Amino acid sequence: MQTPSFTIGGTAVPFKAAWVKLKARPYQPTGYEVVVPRSLWTDVFDWGEEQAESQNLPEFLRSELENLGSMAVRFWLGALSKYSPSTEVRHWEWVIATVDQISEHEDHMRIVGRAELFEPGRFPPLVLKPLE
Repeated sequence: MQTPSFTIGGTAVPFKAAWVKLKARPYQPTGYEVVVPRSLWTDVFDWGEEQAESQNLPEFLRSELENLGSMAVRFWLGALSKYSPSTEVRHWEWVIATVDQISEHEDHMRIVGRAELFEPGRFPPLVLKPLE
């Protein structure tokens, strides 16, 4: 089994160093690339076996993005972090802001988009309301 890779601006980044908040206009964006070896496709992208036989994997992933938005990418990065050895991550360094392209190649899946530096002051605090 090969190891997945994650680069932002051409530099390797641990999967756990990125938060996901998809949005139309990233702040000072930097390109990122995620490469997932074919051997991990089912474990990372379709562990629930929900992909229709009539869909290729990129179509399935785009439909997941439409239905789940940021959560889909959070699931993918979380699963990928299990297969990629990395140093300890104490806080987010990046925010995945867009998924611009998903492409299937013979031996890997490639996801590219734009990321921005994680600057906590630019994101409103999460407000948790009690369930009623």
